Amino acid sequence: MFSINEISLQNPINEYTTKDMTKRNAQLSLSLFLNSEIYNSIINTVVNYQSHFRFSPDPKLMFICGDDELSLYEFFKEFRKMLIVFGIVILQKIDSKTYQVISPLLINFNNTFQRDEDGNIVGIRLKNKYVSGDFVIFTNTPIAGVDMFLPEYYFCLEEINKLEQLKKAILVKRNIIANIAVYLKMQNPQEGKMFGISVDDLEKYQNLISSTIKSSKLNQGSVISSLPDSSLEVVEPINSEYDELYIYKRICEIASSVNVPAFLITGDLKELNYAASRASLQDFVVYSNREIIRLTYKLMTKLNFKARLTLPPPATISVAETIRYFEYMNNLSLDERYRYSVEEIKEKLKLGGLL
Repeated sequence: MFSINEISLQNPINEYTTKDMTKRNAQLSLSLFLNSEIYNSIINTVVNYQSHFRFSPDPKLMFICGDDELSLYEFFKEFRKMLIVFGIVILQKIDSKTYQVISPLLINFNNTFQRDEDGNIVGIRLKNKYVSGDFVIFTNTPIAGVDMFLPEYYFCLEEINKLEQLKKAILVKRNIIANIAVYLKMQNPQEGKMFGISVDDLEKYQNLISSTIKSSKLNQGSVISSLPDSSLEVVEPINSEYDELYIYKRICEIASSVNVPAFLITGDLKELNYAASRASLQDFVVYSNREIIRLTYKLMTKLNFKARLTLPPPATISVAETIRYFEYMNNLSLDERYRYSVEEIKEKLKLGGLL
């Protein structure tokens, strides 16, 4: 029998300050971006599917990124990647058509933004200087009402990091085993003297099996002799099937959490069902188009321009559906209510990989 007199709920926001959470997650995200195959596979897949669109008319904006001058469509890929990795994109307005991209790597996470009396951002603290001017800022703010920004996939960064550590541990273990040919087992530890190990060493390390045998190199066709009352055992390759299955299942769970089909991340097609993969890819294309709409609306609002957005058609449709789609697009180009030109229709088909 027991009774509960008090329940204490810990608020995760109180564990770290919002600045600490932002800095900690940004550092982990950057580390994974530079080192993790899984994280880069997710990023590249999302950027690839969520960067194909066209504005009509073209706003003809220019973005200065380091020494490069990027068009709107070139910049959007970097924009999408920065939101995923850092959760923030900072543009300094030079004129109505030109913007300077400020790298999130330069941000000072302690009191990053300087605001005026109305709450508008008038300055940004970088690691080595303070920059003032007219800024356009895009952030990923997961908790409404909390002034912080986080990498887009902040909720699975720790799990991706653990998986990468497990993959490295398995690889190290395999490399070690692959470089050991045989084990020599001796009944009497004193026999170790024949391998150049002193009595003092034997007394010190006799309880440590890994330190009592001197490693030897075996060449092809070698003849091996062993001491009396000792035996040789050939080292077998390790079986990590359970670990690999666990890693695969965890990658599938992570892929589900970020709305990306798992086979696009793993590249494993050997057990793929065509109908299921087609359906999941179609869902991902629809989701990606919705993300494009959401992000381009932010761009149009904050960069103050208006344009008609053209999205790619679904590339997973069948041949019969493709024919019907062509017929529909042709009829659409003839409908005077929409004023679509044939060139716009062709551009739309190219975006979807149908031309």
